[in-house]
Amino acid sequence: MSQSIHNFEILVRHGAILGSFLIDDFLAGYRAIHPSLHRFCNVEDMVDVDALLYVLARLPDGIHLVREIMVQSDIPDKVPGLEGLQEVSVESRRRATYLLGPERMVIVAREGVTELLDLVTLLSAFEVESRKIERLLKKGDLLEDLRGFAGGDQAAENRLLVRLAFELGTTDDQIMALHELWGKNTLSRIVALTDRPPHLRVRLHRDYCLQSALDRSRNWAHRLARDVAEHTAGRRQIHLMSSNTHSTVNLLSPFPRQYQAEILASGEAPADVHPDNRIYYLMKKWLTPERLQEQARVHAECGIYTLTDLDRVGVTAQLIDLDRIPRAGCDPRLCLGDWDEPPVLVNFDYAFGDQAGVVGEQLFRELAGHRVRSLSIMGKAGSLVGARGSLMLPSYLIREGTDDVYDIPGGNWLSCADLEGLAEGVHDSGPVLTVLGTILQNDELLRSYRDDWKALGLEMEGIPYLRAVHQALKLGLLEADMRVAIGYYASDAPLVPGESLARSLSTRGLDATYGLNVAILRKILALK
Repeated sequence: MSQSIHNFEILVRHGAILGSFLIDDFLAGYRAIHPSLHRFCNVEDMVDVDALLYVLARLPDGIHLVREIMVQSDIPDKVPGLEGLQEVSVESRRRATYLLGPERMVIVAREGVTELLDLVTLLSAFEVESRKIERLLKKGDLLEDLRGFAGGDQAAENRLLVRLAFELGTTDDQIMALHELWGKNTLSRIVALTDRPPHLRVRLHRDYCLQSALDRSRNWAHRLARDVAEHTAGRRQIHLMSSNTHSTVNLLSPFPRQYQAEILASGEAPADVHPDNRIYYLMKKWLTPERLQEQARVHAECGIYTLTDLDRVGVTAQLIDLDRIPRAGCDPRLCLGDWDEPPVLVNFDYAFGDQAGVVGEQLFRELAGHRVRSLSIMGKAGSLVGARGSLMLPSYLIREGTDDVYDIPGGNWLSCADLEGLAEGVHDSGPVLTVLGTILQNDELLRSYRDDWKALGLEMEGIPYLRAVHQALKLGLLEADMRVAIGYYASDAPLVPGESLARSLSTRGLDATYGLNVAILRKILALK
């Protein structure tokens, strides 16, 4: 780990011990990292809109007005229903967040250091770019024109946006990308950041720790195991999957095939989308609220259950009973054959960082005694070797900073041969780096792992999952012949300027996701 990253982590840990800190005090340490995803962090006459878009997608809406953030490891069950509290959704981070008036919010950070580091780096990046906006706009006369804009005049707004791009040292395209996110509030929010730049204070609850998160994860795993037990009479195989909540179901459900002609006729998919995946591209817009109700009915009839997150761990789970799935309605690429005992799939949404280890450990304990035959981790990662949309199949994992190596029990169940004809740009024969936070890397660090270790990419959940698997195997909670499949699609390429998560992946992630998902399901369904 580079010294600057190590120093920043020490700063955050020290702030956590004190229980209260200003983000201002971390900015020098943050700038010293020169983060790969915040490439123009230290360029004072240019606002890094890509970095700003990245952090805004991971911070609560309205963060530009907030002055104090209270961090807790849990929220009591009765709090969400209280009058005067406004729950806020976060696009790319499933953190429970509540506004307590316009300037104060509560954020739930469930799993300690990893999540706190992630939050602090996002807030640091936000403050760095907010300071630039303040300095650059206070130099000229544009600020008064922005204050005087009343809205409603599109031509006038466009002229102001072009001037804004010039004054902030960025491009018209980048300003329009920010306008796409903020909409009609773009100019007023720029004014708010200039007039009252954020000086955020973060306060940690005195009981901030992992215990309450662990209790909820135990309850979550217990409920899930109870539902699994009801569908696994006769010691049927159980396969665990950490992925998303749509692609696995779309591949197995008869619903897309039932309405295939109508879905395909509903629009045009881009030419670069694989023909077998066009139905899934078009389906997203085709699904109206009424059709979603019909989809839920079909799923209930064929053994696909969604377990709501009653324990608020931020991880939605699905139970798929393959004994009830009509094989003729599945994606034909799955090549379904006969089986003596149809397995049960347990698919759960992405966990965050060390939360994956907590969830995995509790789930393995609760399912001890059942025939858990495999764990498949299908995630997204930053690529060090390929373009966005390519695939990475690691042969082992490395913990950033410590260089601790974690082998995959039995080796990675997935290989390049499994993806043949399903996806392009598959990379294997190298490790993937498990990191503490998505911004806490710089080019020097990433190049060293790529060149010295031949690392394929970087992600956040792999080692916590593997640690839980190794522990469960040593404790006899899992059978020795269980298999582990790990595959990631490249959501960004941090060493390539402009290829960050701030920019839409467009269709490049669709074929990678479904190709990887088909390959994993083929392995599961062929296992006897």
